[in-house]
Amino acid sequence: MRLITVRTISAATLSALLGICAAVALVTVRTTFEAVPGIEASPAIEASRTIETSLRTEALPGIIAGQVTDLALGVKLENAFILLEDAGIGALTNSDGRFVIANVPVGRHTLTIKNLGYAEQQQEVTVVEGRTTVADLEMKMVALQLNDLIISSSAAGRSNR
Repeated sequence: MRLITVRTISAATLSALLGICAAVALVTVRTTFEAVPGIEASPAIEASRTIETSLRTEALPGIIAGQVTDLALGVKLENAFILLEDAGIGALTNSDGRFVIANVPVGRHTLTIKNLGYAEQQQEVTVVEGRTTVADLEMKMVALQLNDLIISSSAAGRSNR
């Protein structure tokens, strides 16, 4: 979070600043009033010396980015599905095995990684406000289990003339 200090003796300027910040909703505003030498404070300013106004309480979302590779071969895995179940968002890896999940809520999350022919995997990640969390993942290949397949044929009746 960045701190910006604005000093003004005009209530109109302060009101306009608070309005802009509220409209944008990207900052937390804390107002305090200090005595300015040579200027007598009005009763309204004196009464509001301890006002604190919070315009935004939720944290900025973060990003999870990384690459998925085959554990044994080290090759990049295309079309692996990365799911953040608690947030209901996910991504597919590109041809280079890379993925990006944007607008991830701040906090601890469990990533679930799925890809055909590989064991499903889960990994814990912690997303920090406004930052990119790197999650490079390795998947282990597993044999696919298929049901029995029965192929049968019968001769079609033909007549020769």
